[in-house]
Amino acid sequence: MKITLAILTRIGQTIVTVFLLVTVVFFLLRVVGDPAELMVAPEASRDDIDALRARFGLDQPILVQYWNYLTGLVRFDFGMSMTQNQPAGEIVLAHIAPTLTLTVLSLVIGVPLALALGVVAALRRGKLIDIVATALATLGRAMPNFWFGLMLIIIFSVGLHWFPASGYGTWGQLVLPTVALSVMVVADVTRLTRSSMLEAAQEDYVRTAYAKGAGPARATVVHVLRNALIPVVTVVGLKTATLISGSIIIETIFAVPGLGWLLIRSINTFDFTLIQATVILIGILVVITSLIVDVLYTLIDPRSRDVAKS
Repeated sequence: MKITLAILTRIGQTIVTVFLLVTVVFFLLRVVGDPAELMVAPEASRDDIDALRARFGLDQPILVQYWNYLTGLVRFDFGMSMTQNQPAGEIVLAHIAPTLTLTVLSLVIGVPLALALGVVAALRRGKLIDIVATALATLGRAMPNFWFGLMLIIIFSVGLHWFPASGYGTWGQLVLPTVALSVMVVADVTRLTRSSMLEAAQEDYVRTAYAKGAGPARATVVHVLRNALIPVVTVVGLKTATLISGSIIIETIFAVPGLGWLLIRSINTFDFTLIQATVILIGILVVITSLIVDVLYTLIDPRSRDVAKS
């Protein structure tokens, strides 16, 4: 019952968060300026601007526009793109696959590698492998991902000609952007896994396990690693959200036609409808990711159920 209540509470919070996200994005973009005036050429007449405003419903009161936008979203109608004459929702969905592909590949490669490095570093504390793993994790956190992406292009595309520098559609074109994103995961998860393992190893239940005759392998896997992974699950979820939102830079550098690339292109053409749809969809993906992490956290950590109930 506690689990069900905690999950329902979190789903309710997610719905409220999505509503606030849509509201903030809608009004924030209107604060920037009149989309019609920003889109047209400088020599356009007032009649041209008024015609464009009428075409996209921008001549109506702001609250009417807001209500029409909310009711449209219920039917998954994000409005028409102002530059491509297509539904913005269809355009955004057509670019979601590259972003999700890079995100999933980065997690599939980065998380197991980071867990292995963190566990080995904790078990070999103070040894050479611990020093190397900690140094690599620190270096990974310190490097800006746009700089690291450019270095990958210079070394492996321009210098060695091993992988294409840009594009999307072949496995070779996925390698460099996936590596650039994976570094973000490996750096943080390695450090957290190592510190969580060392902290869990000092707990009373571990000493109790040894006292009851558990060997080092069983105590490490069953008691230390199991409890050390609880905070790691949270961080992996947060990193997933970071990968989705942070793909804007990597997709732009490697010319991957994902949501980030689409957002930059929409901003350059002042296509407000498309900007709105892209930002909202990225936000919804991040919120849903957080919801999944919280549900997993609720299932594996009984203490979180009491917090949700309160």
